Amino acid sequence: MKNFKAFLNYTLGLFGYCVIKKNNQLINWDLKTVLKEPDTVIDIGIGDGTPDLYKSFPNSNLILVDPLVECEPVMKNILRNRKGRYYICALGAEQSERTIKIYDDLSCSSLNERYYEKSKLKSERLVSIKPLDAIVWESKLKSPFLIKIDTEGHELEVVKGAQNTLKNTNAIIAELSVSNNRFKDSYRFAEFVEFVNKYELHLTKILSIKPDKKGGIERMDCLFCKENARLYN
Repeated sequence: MKNFKAFLNYTLGLFGYCVIKKNNQLINWDLKTVLKEPDTVIDIGIGDGTPDLYKSFPNSNLILVDPLVECEPVMKNILRNRKGRYYICALGAEQSERTIKIYDDLSCSSLNERYYEKSKLKSERLVSIKPLDAIVWESKLKSPFLIKIDTEGHELEVVKGAQNTLKNTNAIIAELSVSNNRFKDSYRFAEFVEFVNKYELHLTKILSIKPDKKGGIERMDCLFCKENARLYN
């Protein structure tokens, strides 16, 4: 593991990235020095919220999306002193319904079946799925957008339902699986990268890295952005 960290720090350092260790993750989350402030921030997959993201862009309209009613109090609290709104639904490539597995640790809840359980399964529930394009159009949300996605193996389906929105999106932050043994019937890392590249959204920064038990990489928080959204060249 020590050699892995040294190699990682060296490699990322070649691209001007800095990483530190925090809670078993390698972290570098400082968006306000990297990106121009978007008109609308869309946070998909809420959990306990993403405070660093909200603090980085305090003047942006904030849209929160999560399929779990259990997250509604969190979303209400986040929006208590800020403009925005929330939606209780899942996002995907097309409008439909699907069963979500809900765990004691709500952040582990997923539309995708896991290879191994990280938390105790609490229940299963049918949830509605909408394309992000529909929400953006219905709500007349103002662009440019910044989209954060953490949907436990469902990230590629989210962007497939946002193809009009991506044309006016300056940046995406996504928690992406690198290891192929997290979720069954999910995407590969390269598939997500290839898809968003079509919209000129390119991998710009690694915000955090979660190593696996074998010294490889389990998942990463990745920043993709367009050239005109950066504060530096």
